[in-house]
Amino acid sequence: MKRSQRILAAATVGVLFAAGMAIRATAHPCDLPSDKELDRVMFQLADGATSDDLLSAIQVDWPEITWSVIDVETTRGFHYVQVHVPASWTEVEWELFEESIEHGHPSIATWLEFLGSDEAPEGGTGSTFVDGIDDLNAFKSQFIVQTLGLTASHQKASGAGTVVAVLDTGITAEHASLSGRVLPGWDFVDGDSSPSDDAPGQDADGDGVADEMAGHGTFVAGLVSLVAPSARILPVRILDSEGRGDSWSLARGIWFAIDHGVEVINLSLGSTDDSDVVEEALDEAEARGITVVAAAGNCDRTEPEEFPAMSENSVIGVAAVDDGDVRGSFSNYHEQLVISAPAVSVWATDGQPVLGRSIISALPDGAYGAWEGTSVAVPLVAAAAASVRSQHPEWQPDSVAVELVRQVLIDGAIDIDAANPDFAGLLGAGRLDVAGAVAQGPVAPPLGDLNADGQVGTDDLLLMIESWGLVHSSADLDGSGLVDVVDLLTQLAAWG
Repeated sequence: MKRSQRILAAATVGVLFAAGMAIRATAHPCDLPSDKELDRVMFQLADGATSDDLLSAIQVDWPEITWSVIDVETTRGFHYVQVHVPASWTEVEWELFEESIEHGHPSIATWLEFLGSDEAPEGGTGSTFVDGIDDLNAFKSQFIVQTLGLTASHQKASGAGTVVAVLDTGITAEHASLSGRVLPGWDFVDGDSSPSDDAPGQDADGDGVADEMAGHGTFVAGLVSLVAPSARILPVRILDSEGRGDSWSLARGIWFAIDHGVEVINLSLGSTDDSDVVEEALDEAEARGITVVAAAGNCDRTEPEEFPAMSENSVIGVAAVDDGDVRGSFSNYHEQLVISAPAVSVWATDGQPVLGRSIISALPDGAYGAWEGTSVAVPLVAAAAASVRSQHPEWQPDSVAVELVRQVLIDGAIDIDAANPDFAGLLGAGRLDVAGAVAQGPVAPPLGDLNADGQVGTDDLLLMIESWGLVHSSADLDGSGLVDVVDLLTQLAAWG
């Protein structure tokens, strides 16, 4: 096996070598401020206003400013522009401009904000990543299978008819644990339709480690497939191989998932930037009946808060615990978090994972690996949400369904306050128990049974016809993002 430190940081301070292992001492990302790109601005226009109106208003105070449009979300009216200023601007002028933008122009734009950054939380702890585990049994029989009650939960629900969007570094769809489960997605990093989990061999962030988060998305997707093996996965690449992204790409990824009718969105990422554009996207997801699950963060703290986990909507923020339900030493904690899940791996003195006590999942090279961090906890909860949702095709795709899924997960959780006396009330309702969650509902009905009466019949056919052409509907049986003839044929094949 190969062990490497996966560390996301601004600069490498020094490099040490011991026993052939590279150990890099870096500036800790948890101590660094959230980055803002002051030459990149996003905004939403007020009714009747144009981007030229906004630019003209800004030029009253800053006549030397111009901008060029980078991207526009035309159906929703969101704009992303690059601001051009004189090269002679000083730090003082930039600060005054920042204050002006943040003050906004409410008659023209409902809000304006600078581009913020997002990262995979595992970079924030320098969490250990071990690859080269070739034993499939290590994946299939890892401790979370028993801890989460997956054998029992799969007897009642396994996510059939649902789609989990994984917004991450991409996914290697050919991996054996994912084959046949990954839908066509999109890459917002490269701007193409191949959201693969690549490692180009570049140290793009200048920290001395190349591609430190490559494999993150595939690892996350593998855990979704373990907990909800019948769910489909929509890959949306919004983080590069260093685990870095930005608020515009995150919002774009959420909109993409919304427009493809998913039931769950997995966000194994975070930022201390509470972005308006991301909040707008999250609000729309909730209104469309989509459960969003996000990482609490890996900085062993409450403040500053991590977003989207701490967003003021229905996002399910997830903390990390170990195999004894004790908070992971890296995991953030907060009274607003909803639930915890296993996400800690145990390492032997030789640096290898203790397989019976570690989190194992898929890697792009076709093998398996061990990892840890709140990112790892998120897909367990996201997949559990998909399983609950698959039990109830009769639920309408709206905010009520989101609240129902959330409450089922809370009600099924295992109380862990006794194991965490210093963090009681700060790790959510307890530790995720998938068996306890799905036990509250019926056995998931056959695919195509849209009224959940236990069989596919005439009433279901009528519901299929009523849903024809819809994006958000339980009648989208194949997860394509549209109710169409393929779904009808699937329903007819299950008739009776």
